[in-house]
Amino acid sequence: MMVPSIQRKCFYLTLRTCRLLIRCQSRKEFALIDYLDVSVEGGKGGHGCASTQHLSRDRIKPNGGNGGGGGSIYFQCSKNTVDFGHVPAKLVGRPGGMGQSRNKTGLKGADTVIPVPLGTLIGYQENQRPILELRKNGDYFKAAQGGEGGRGNQSLSLSKGSGYDRYSCRDTLSGGPGECRQLYLEMRIIADIGLV
Repeated sequence: MMVPSIQRKCFYLTLRTCRLLIRCQSRKEFALIDYLDVSVEGGKGGHGCASTQHLSRDRIKPNGGNGGGGGSIYFQCSKNTVDFGHVPAKLVGRPGGMGQSRNKTGLKGADTVIPVPLGTLIGYQENQRPILELRKNGDYFKAAQGGEGGRGNQSLSLSKGSGYDRYSCRDTLSGGPGECRQLYLEMRIIADIGLV
């Protein structure tokens, strides 16, 4: 009797999951974590720089660079991940670097990528409303956007209608905060994946 393709897929996933559990865990007891509440926050943007260049004895020019953007947080589907045991309850992205003199922009904060199992359902904690489901290996979801980098004094001085003096601006803008979200991660049962 020919086994339907859906059943064959479910059977394959079941065997693969068992092998991963045996390979990755050497302890006698293993608790499979299939649901997790997680707080995610994008990295803060770097501050703008206040720097000046002396053009003459009584004349200066602002040349402070903008701050780098903060790092974002992603959840990415991975066939080598079996549960949420490795995911911390709070995730904070990496901050952006501060702007430098000579109009140098600060470094962007590196993005944080968290692997999750196949069939991970992501939703909001408040109303338990689902956002999307990651089904295929490599699928990803941006959980929190990093903050924007602050503006340096050169950028502010060149802004049209900003009210800043082009040759004496020493003001800067701080980096923006990252996006904050309260999410939940739920791993769909293997049988559910096959029936969808």
